[in-house]
Amino acid sequence: MQELLRADDPMRYDIQRLFDPLPTIPDKYQQLIWKQNAMTYEEMVRKIPSFLSRGNTILDGSFSRKSVRERAYSIARSMGHRPYLVYCVCAESVVRRRLERTNVSTDDSSNVVTFDVYIKVKERFEVPLKDDVTVFTYDSGTNSAAVRNEHLGAETEMAAIDKGLRSIVVRRT
Repeated sequence: MQELLRADDPMRYDIQRLFDPLPTIPDKYQQLIWKQNAMTYEEMVRKIPSFLSRGNTILDGSFSRKSVRERAYSIARSMGHRPYLVYCVCAESVVRRRLERTNVSTDDSSNVVTFDVYIKVKERFEVPLKDDVTVFTYDSGTNSAAVRNEHLGAETEMAAIDKGLRSIVVRRT
C-alpha cells in the first residue's frame, strides 16, 4: 500500500478494485481513487476531437463533474456537433438489489461493488439536469424515459436517441 501512495502514476493500479471491498477506505487512498478518476476523464476529454472527427460519438461514463461535462459540450459545439446527455437513474432500493445480485455473479463491469461505494460516488455527483444541453433521463428501475431542454436538440437526432432508449426499455421489461 505504501508503494501505491508513492506512485507517480496511479493509473498503473486498479485502485478501486483494491479498496472497494474494504469496510472503510483511508482518506489518503480515497484521494488517489478520485485522482485516478480525474485522470481518466481528462484523457477522455482530450480525445474528443479525434473521436468527433470520425463522426458522431458516444462517451460512456458517469461524468460526475459538471466542469468535465461542460468541457465536453464545448469541444463538441466547437466542432459543429450538438451535444446530448443521457442521464441514467433508478431508486436506491433498485441500486441496492442490483448490487447484491452483482456481488454473487461474475459480472465485473462496474467498480461500484458495495452500497457504501455507491453512496460515496453519489455524494460527489453533480446532477446534470440543469446542464445547457438536451438531457434524456432514463429510469432503469421504472423503465421510463423523459427529455429536458428539447429546444436545444435537433428533431431527427433526438428521435434516434429516444428510439435507442425505448429499445432498452422494451428489453428490460
